[in-house]
Amino acid sequence: MADATEKAAHAGLVSRLDLRSILFLLASVGLLLLTALLAWNAYGSFAQVGAPGIVIDRRILHFVQGVFLSLGAAVTLLYGYRCLRMTDSDWRREFLRLQAPKAREFRHTAHLIRKSPLTLGGIVVIAIFAALAFTAAVAPGLVAPYPQDAGAIYYRGEEFQPPFQRTQVWRNETFSTQYSQAGWVGWNADEVRPPGGYIFPCPCPKPISGDPLNWTRGVELQGLPANVARSNLTGDAFEIGGYRLDDVYTPDIGFVGAQVRQRVSPGNHLAVSVSWDGGASWSSPRSTSGTNFSNTRWAENADFTSVTSWTPAKLQPSSFRLRAEHVTDPGSPTGPVDLDYLAVVVFFQGKYTLFGTDDLGRDYFSRIIMAAPLDLLIAIIVVASALLIGVVLGVASGYYGGWIDEAIMRITDIFLSIPGLILALAFTAALGPGLLNIMTALVITWWPGYTRLIRGQTLSIRENLYVEAARAVGVPSSRIVLRHVLPNAFAPVLVNATLDMGAVILVASALSFLGLGVQPPDPEWGAMVSDGRLYIIAQGWWWLSTFPGLSILFASLGFNLAGDGLRDILDPRLRR
Repeated sequence: MADATEKAAHAGLVSRLDLRSILFLLASVGLLLLTALLAWNAYGSFAQVGAPGIVIDRRILHFVQGVFLSLGAAVTLLYGYRCLRMTDSDWRREFLRLQAPKAREFRHTAHLIRKSPLTLGGIVVIAIFAALAFTAAVAPGLVAPYPQDAGAIYYRGEEFQPPFQRTQVWRNETFSTQYSQAGWVGWNADEVRPPGGYIFPCPCPKPISGDPLNWTRGVELQGLPANVARSNLTGDAFEIGGYRLDDVYTPDIGFVGAQVRQRVSPGNHLAVSVSWDGGASWSSPRSTSGTNFSNTRWAENADFTSVTSWTPAKLQPSSFRLRAEHVTDPGSPTGPVDLDYLAVVVFFQGKYTLFGTDDLGRDYFSRIIMAAPLDLLIAIIVVASALLIGVVLGVASGYYGGWIDEAIMRITDIFLSIPGLILALAFTAALGPGLLNIMTALVITWWPGYTRLIRGQTLSIRENLYVEAARAVGVPSSRIVLRHVLPNAFAPVLVNATLDMGAVILVASALSFLGLGVQPPDPEWGAMVSDGRLYIIAQGWWWLSTFPGLSILFASLGFNLAGDGLRDILDPRLRR
């Protein structure tokens, strides 16, 4: 009998399945998978809190990120379960019937939002900002091309590259390994600054450690008499390598050459050739012109771009080698060849940068994206904490009155008597720079406004007849506050909190601009504007301050537009 009942129930459930049931089933599976992903990321964030060697600011970030991911997992789990229940057509029909009044209210609210383009625009900006921040925190590779650039990383030769193009990277490298040499005489031991110093500033020449030739220098002023490596016989040659070219990371290599600074006798040259496979294959030699360096001629280049199809693997220190040989024209007397400087010059196109690069060559677009979670996190924590303090104190002050009201309001007046930015600066300067300190200072600055707002709403609501009736029938004060006072005071608080989100982003960015907020290497919009101001006028590198400044503008503007729109939407007189 029980088996027959179970079969009948199963058959009844199957008979109630339709196309919508299948769609809800797929949606529930997707939401449950998303729940698992969020829970796994939350576990990883909480695990980082106790990891050794992490500063307190990073621990706070990981903890708060874990909390929000846990809340997100709980919400997606709830809706996943609801979608699973919606596969039953009878349950779905009853649920939609009960939710019909709320659905009508939602449609009316959406209609009011569509009537206000500015409000709609603000909501869209906030949605994009929140989506970017959430994705950058959970899966940064989806929105940031180079998420590793949020940290302390340096790209040689890619500093201050303009936006909307690939980086143009030059490498000028000297050798670190000598494989062979014959006949060349190195420095003549004059390796120290002469008595009294040089006439004009010049760094002393420093030989490469372990290099028996000791003649390659990276910096030298034009025309300065130099110590040289000398060859007196035709056929003297050397083979060197170990060039630091292992960070050439794209195959778009536009130039490979040798830069030679020499002084030669007439008819004598230096023949230079290169190898790209560790010395197994060599290019045909390129002879120098025989023109000596001077004040107007720093050096000459031997072009090897076309000798092979260059790739990063062929430029590795173990693969790339250079050979130079003293040659003499037929019929010319053999004379000395003095070699002062020899380096390998490589040009390649690097990564595409939408917003350019900074002083360390990091992708600016990636840093702006990776700064979004931090700025949004600061705004959420500050507003939520200030709102919590303000609700508790404001309700206690407005509902109970008396000495409680007097004490809370006098303390609130003390904080309100000082301008907010000045108060935040004072507390941040006293506590010291850092993420935790800046959030603490902003919470201390922001709670008095919510306390006064909640108190005013509570004083108005507690005089209503439904509150008097609840009090008359013996309803506890805590229940009256939770069921009658707070829900009816929610609308203005929501509007004020939305407006304050943009204000907190502005103030936090201002404190970081002054060096009191988030510290390097963590990206933060205000700190990025501060770093860029040093170059925007003198060098004309406008993108360093412009793009983070625009990010602050749009984020704050979005919250302000949404807050103004919510004020109109939640006004009962305008909803009629």
